[in-house]
Amino acid sequence: MIAKKDIKKALEKNELDYFYQPKVSAITGDIVGAEALIRWIKPDGKVIPPGAFIPLAEESGLIKEITLQLFKKLERSIKLIHEIKPLCVSFNVTADDLETDKLSQEIIDALKEKRLTPSSLELEITESKLIKSKPSVKNNLNRIVDIGVGVAMDDFGTGYSSLNVLSNYPFSTLKLDYNLINGITSDNKKKFITKTAIRMAHLLKIDIVAEGVDNKQQYNLLQYMGCTIIQGYLISKPLPLDEFIDFLKRDIRYPGSTAGKLHMISIDHILWYRDFVYYVMSRLQKISYISFPPPIPSPHQCMFGEWFYKEGKTFLTESLSDQSVKELEKLHLSIHDEAQKIIEIFKQRVETTQYYADILINFNRFHQDFINKLQECENSLVYSIC
Repeated sequence: MIAKKDIKKALEKNELDYFYQPKVSAITGDIVGAEALIRWIKPDGKVIPPGAFIPLAEESGLIKEITLQLFKKLERSIKLIHEIKPLCVSFNVTADDLETDKLSQEIIDALKEKRLTPSSLELEITESKLIKSKPSVKNNLNRIVDIGVGVAMDDFGTGYSSLNVLSNYPFSTLKLDYNLINGITSDNKKKFITKTAIRMAHLLKIDIVAEGVDNKQQYNLLQYMGCTIIQGYLISKPLPLDEFIDFLKRDIRYPGSTAGKLHMISIDHILWYRDFVYYVMSRLQKISYISFPPPIPSPHQCMFGEWFYKEGKTFLTESLSDQSVKELEKLHLSIHDEAQKIIEIFKQRVETTQYYADILINFNRFHQDFINKLQECENSLVYSIC
């Protein structure tokens, strides 16, 4: 039975360390990150898992000391990892770690002194730890986010007020809980909840990580749903630093596909189209302009445009024919050109309803052709990995 004094002794003897579990992009198939997971390594080599001592460390208040000690190790480890590949490494914190500004100041100092870069680090914290936390916890999270470090909500899908916490804290990533992922290939409710969470993360423009992915069926389904990052034993178990670095040196590529991304974008553009039609109808019916403002007509500012012109065009060109990508872009530009024309006509105060009806028919035709093309491209990508 582990006692508080045993954990104190482990701290004094420097027996606590991190193991690293890789994360894979479901879009590119590349290793894009890792989670640092605490392990207690006894002098005889025996590894004690966190579940055996972390609850007691949290209860006794030792967790703050553990996190601060391990953060210094994490700094050195990230430097070694980056010599092989620049990755974002996440580590777990609790609300207790953030009640004072010790940890947040350590992180800020490491960034200001350029011992770490903001993109190399992410904090993971569970929703349950935040529900009754002090205001100082949110303040310290905001300080960390303001300097460019990401924050992930861990174990999403298991708490009873996850959505409330999500709306009140500056999360950049959602991590789907293992117990949710474990049932997605056989339990329709879990599959629906997972799909909804992925959709929500996409709309919030944040990453979503599925942890506990243990087989190819789960991987393929999550990829098709639009999950961005995969973590689990299918990729690798958590590894000591030297083994993790050897793992990176092997430069393994996993199946990557933009099919899930295109599926999400199809839904996005349908919603954008509906919002635009509502805007036109509200103007014709003299409803307040404030109630139905126009969606931004720029082709670079809808979700498809933001992705396509940043990285999507490159990804699609690697998987589809040049002709398909060019047709997709042409149709997309045509939709937004029509949207801009409609807004300009409203500025000219043309009052003929039939005039707008004719323009909307054309607008609808372009949009339907675009959605059909997206579906055709998505199907091509799905067939290629089946």
